[in-house]
Amino acid sequence: MLLARALAVFLAMSATWLGNQWLTFRASKPPMAKEWDTYLVANGIGALLNYSIYSLAILRGALWFPSLCLDSGTAMVYNFTINHRTIFQEER
Repeated sequence: MLLARALAVFLAMSATWLGNQWLTFRASKPPMAKEWDTYLVANGIGALLNYSIYSLAILRGALWFPSLCLDSGTAMVYNFTINHRTIFQEER
């Protein structure tokens, strides 16, 4: 089960990298392997942040839906910020 989840996260991150490359940040340069590696690491940290906040909230007795909103919102802000400022930043 853990292997399946890890594979799903990897595939989802790869798909969102392509979506961000083409749609969100409209990158002017072609995709590169180094950029993809950096994206996986940075967004992997976002995934750990997401899971950690959710786990801590649940362990402290919070309901699952507010915990899910809190962790998803936090990870979304982190991931967008790191992607915008480091991975897909425009050349200046």
